[in-house]
Amino acid sequence: MERKHFFTIIVLSILLTGSSFAQGFFGKGKGRGYGQKAIAAELNLSDDQKSKLETLRTEHQKKMVDLRADMEKIHIEKRELINSDNFDASKIRSIEEKLLVSLNNIHKARINHQEDVLKVLNKEQQKIWLDRKPFAKHEFKGKRKKGGRDCILR
Repeated sequence: MERKHFFTIIVLSILLTGSSFAQGFFGKGKGRGYGQKAIAAELNLSDDQKSKLETLRTEHQKKMVDLRADMEKIHIEKRELINSDNFDASKIRSIEEKLLVSLNNIHKARINHQEDVLKVLNKEQQKIWLDRKPFAKHEFKGKRKKGGRDCILR
């Protein structure tokens, strides 16, 4: 009987701990959902600004999906070449160049999105926005993105 209670307590602890991390501390963590609502409130955005920013965000997300998919296809192509019986270093170097171009396109898209967001904001809002962004405080150093790659710009 005690074993059953112990197991129940462990399971509940795991579930409660997982949900608290998902929400952040007291529901006010810096997760994706909270960050958008919190920054919108802090910036005191007009309805027009909210609409424009939501459109920019959606367009950027769609573009990033395409750019990441292109990069993943290049990774697959590289893996095929490496695993093939006819190892060709020059083809692999060529693929590495494609990967660099693809990564550069992702970084350019992020920078362009940041620029587009700043155009929607007034000077005071821009200051708040830039102060909260990780690259403004050099907080990105050492952080990891999904897949284990270093985060350069977010």
